[in-house]
Amino acid sequence: MVLIEDSLSVVLVGDWNKLYIQPDWMAQHIFEKKELEIGVNGQGSEFSVLYRGNGIIVTPGQDKMVFSAINMDSDTIGNLCKCLNNFIEKAFTTQLYAYGLNIDFIEDGGTVFAEVLDSMADTNAIIESGYEVIATRISRTLRNRDKIVNMDSSLEDSRLKVHFNEHHSEIEDKPDFDLTYIREFIDGCRELLCGLGYEMEENEP
Repeated sequence: MVLIEDSLSVVLVGDWNKLYIQPDWMAQHIFEKKELEIGVNGQGSEFSVLYRGNGIIVTPGQDKMVFSAINMDSDTIGNLCKCLNNFIEKAFTTQLYAYGLNIDFIEDGGTVFAEVLDSMADTNAIIESGYEVIATRISRTLRNRDKIVNMDSSLEDSRLKVHFNEHHSEIEDKPDFDLTYIREFIDGCRELLCGLGYEMEENEP
């Protein structure tokens, strides 16, 4: 199983003044650059604006900010942490309601997950009813001491994708992101997958 290189993202949920999602303010205070690359996702009335700089993509919203890294290089993750900390510090809000870290892993074949599916009580009944299972998704919410981890495993066309979301909603102090914190999140996901029997490829930072 391998980590998807551009799947690392951090979502901040709050209530910000519209000033704090404007490109000039983002360039100066978050990216600390004079200019930003601005892009658009979607078309027609269904579109979103995004800002890109230093290997980081920010999709802004008045109640949700999504910060994504384009790869897993240490420099890029360092830039991600810098942008996150800048926004948390400089974009005034009465409350940061929640934040979450996200990462995806993928595996061709998905043999371990397939064994789990084969052992499910209703699998034979589905087949005997004349149906073929072409896609399956299992979602779990896990608690480990002071954190909640949502684990979403989906198998389609013999390709397994596992999405992790570490969710924080009871926030007493503003989070301070650094390379160690991001690595601990990724390593925790890897350890869980290894414990489930998956073989991991070493492409992490």
